[in-house]
Amino acid sequence: MDKIKALLITLIFNILYKFFKFVPEIIAEKTGRGIGKVLYFFKVRKKVARSNLELALGNRYSSEEIEKILKDTYLHFGQVLIEFLLIEKLKQKEWQNRISLENPERFKELLESEQGVIFYTAHFGNWEWLGAEIASHTSDFLSIEKRQRLGDLGDKINKIRKNVGVETTTATSKGLIKIYKNLKSGNSTIILGDQHASGIVHIMDFFGEPASVHRGAVRLATKTDAIVLPIFIHREAFAKYKVQLGEAVSVPRGIKKADEPEYLKPLLRATEEAIRQSPEQWLWFHKRWKVDRGEG
Repeated sequence: MDKIKALLITLIFNILYKFFKFVPEIIAEKTGRGIGKVLYFFKVRKKVARSNLELALGNRYSSEEIEKILKDTYLHFGQVLIEFLLIEKLKQKEWQNRISLENPERFKELLESEQGVIFYTAHFGNWEWLGAEIASHTSDFLSIEKRQRLGDLGDKINKIRKNVGVETTTATSKGLIKIYKNLKSGNSTIILGDQHASGIVHIMDFFGEPASVHRGAVRLATKTDAIVLPIFIHREAFAKYKVQLGEAVSVPRGIKKADEPEYLKPLLRATEEAIRQSPEQWLWFHKRWKVDRGEG
């Protein structure tokens, strides 16, 4: 049954991918928003999302405002799904009109230095488009992805990523060696560090609540002399984004595990700030605060 389901999902994805190559953009936008409305109506992961919103932002917004952010989150991610289907089409002919880069001179300077760059971001805005934007300014760019059992669909998604300049690898021993060599050669990689981490982690405050935090960005930086740059992509309209750069974090060579939180902290604060700016653009559907709930 799982195999049949996977084949069906892959078939639907391929049909939609081809369909949206030809439809007017206004229809693509309305379809994305429509998907969001349907998911909101059927309460897909709504309980988790609302609980996360209340935990993180309940002291800033009323119940009515939280519900509005929640609904807007569904609308945003419905559009994100459609935007991924459009990414190859738009990258080929009008990409420069779709994304504006804050402080492009600083961005260019960082990429042209001999030092490797670890771009630190979150499941925020449209991170797939962010990867494609970074890749348009540099070569030998790697994205670290979580291992997914998506079969043919996963292969199709990674093919699309590769076609827009984003090569993916996983956080396996083989993948980490590849990333290490890439950074040591002065190239760049992107890490999404906002979700719950398992294994050897740090428990740190995220929106004032204890959360399990990935060490990867800081561990790679201390071994490769790469800098860590917080970077976030904010929606301005359908298929139109602005990229904001944070303050770069320099990690000394060979630091110990006990010292890592000092360098992780500014990355978490930068993530919080981005989410506060556009709360409807973060993936609230993920069970982020498992530590607080005794789920380790």
